[in-house]
Amino acid sequence: MRILFLHKFNFNTGWGGSASYLRALYVALNKMGHTLRVASARCPDIYGSSTCQLPFAVTLTFGPEKRPGETTLDELSTEQLETMAEEAVETIAAKEFGNTKPDLIIANHINLMALVAWRLANKFGVPYRIISYGTDTQLLLKDQRYRHIFGTAARGAEKILSISGFVANEVLSTVGGSVEVLGGVVDLDLFYPGPSVPQVKNRLVFFGRFVTEKGLWTLLEAFALQKTAAELELIGEGPLRGEIETFLSASPLRDRVRLTDYIAPERLRDVLVCSGLAIVPSVWQEPLGLVVLEAMACGLPVVASAVGGIPEMISDRVNGLLVPPGDPSALAAAIDRAIGAQSLYKRLLDGVCQTVIPSSYDLALKAIG
Repeated sequence: MRILFLHKFNFNTGWGGSASYLRALYVALNKMGHTLRVASARCPDIYGSSTCQLPFAVTLTFGPEKRPGETTLDELSTEQLETMAEEAVETIAAKEFGNTKPDLIIANHINLMALVAWRLANKFGVPYRIISYGTDTQLLLKDQRYRHIFGTAARGAEKILSISGFVANEVLSTVGGSVEVLGGVVDLDLFYPGPSVPQVKNRLVFFGRFVTEKGLWTLLEAFALQKTAAELELIGEGPLRGEIETFLSASPLRDRVRLTDYIAPERLRDVLVCSGLAIVPSVWQEPLGLVVLEAMACGLPVVASAVGGIPEMISDRVNGLLVPPGDPSALAAAIDRAIGAQSLYKRLLDGVCQTVIPSSYDLALKAIG
């Protein structure tokens, strides 16, 4: 099968959930013998998967917080969004719809790429599906304008595949359509346990975008409050990176907190298997939180906020601990319980070992089935 993925963001700015998801599906579908093409905002990209560069004059940001030079959808008029979609259709049609059309289009997010997929489907008669990651439904919930622009495209899809039951409910409450829960995806060739259980249980790790909604300030405040000796590594990039560096330079935490730039998944796995606990302190309704599954795939228990789709992956006191969002005291206490009580930590490790982690192959079959 020839499959065309549509992804409006730039892979080169680090990872987001939809980029990680697309990469895992791309690798799995290729290994299964399918032919994959990817249209994205930049070509080539750090993964080497993009085959068609979208003709965008602006760099669209992933999420509500943007870097200098980026543009949010809120800053673009309806007419500008329509024009961008049409220009994308023309570019993709010229490059990807030659002698052999794709058999299926998969658009990431119910937004600009869904509109592009809908127009390509009407023009060439190719079916399309949409994967909703939750950042799109947040926009749909916030502003009726987006429901008007993208709603018809969403309802015209063969399927809308949501990454969690939480996101599926948001899709149904905003645009409707035929919705199926796809679930999370982990490339188990990249993320897998080490040869033994972590030897340094008090080595904590956060990995993800450095943005407010990920709860980094809550984590740093909690780390200052927790009583059990520990060290923390923060891995990633994003708008808050400079502020956090400045804060740590003047903080007593500076000797216990290490900042690491974005690293490729292969190297990230090396860090995870040498850590004892992953922290996911999100303060927004996290649609899923692929980092939870990636950490557990490497054998790590997770302490996370009980928001959005996270409770669909973590059973409290079984394979991780759940805490209220934005509560540094509760987060500090949970970290102390996890690494301070050997019996609890052993129980969490056992729970992680018994957790079924969905493989990219399972999800790839669901995505195209």
